[in-house]
Amino acid sequence: MEQDKTLDKKTWDEVHARINSEITLEDFKVMCELHAKYYNHKYSEPNFCSCNNKEIKRWIKQVNEVFEK
Repeated sequence: MEQDKTLDKKTWDEVHARINSEITLEDFKVMCELHAKYYNHKYSEPNFCSCNNKEIKRWIKQVNEVFEK
């Protein structure tokens, strides 16, 4: 599990570095996969539009918190 987490952290660090004011669909999907894995829920995607900006930012913050531990 720790090895998986190390690889996931490396992937997330790369994705997070690319996220500025916008997120690509590919990076969005990586974020969703990691959120599902570490928050123990079925894969799902928040609505991928500017109207759902707060939810996406919350997920980004939560994934960051996983790897800060």
